[in-house]
Amino acid sequence: MARIVYAEEFSSDLERDITYLHRLHELGWIRTLMEDLTEMESLLEHFPRAGHELARQRTAALLRLRMRRAPYYVWYSYDEATGEDGPATFLRLFHTKQQTAEPRLPPEHP
Repeated sequence: MARIVYAEEFSSDLERDITYLHRLHELGWIRTLMEDLTEMESLLEHFPRAGHELARQRTAALLRLRMRRAPYYVWYSYDEATGEDGPATFLRLFHTKQQTAEPRLPPEHP
């Protein structure tokens, strides 16, 4: 079973979006976002290649998966060479209408 790891950028994205939703008094959306995140973690622990592949470097892939209800995408990496117990690393959290950079894996993936 894959384990879930949060990159610093993902944590910053999540904190920024929760702060924004809180400022708008959108507590229901915060709850939905967190519930969807929990569901996604559970899914990727069992099926780490469930997302749409955006980029690849040998055995490492950058994947994107849309949350079920909240309007967000999670970009994550998974290296097939690490086996079933390897990490699925949540890299970024993007709103579905947000402009994103060119998809590429972080430098630690040779």
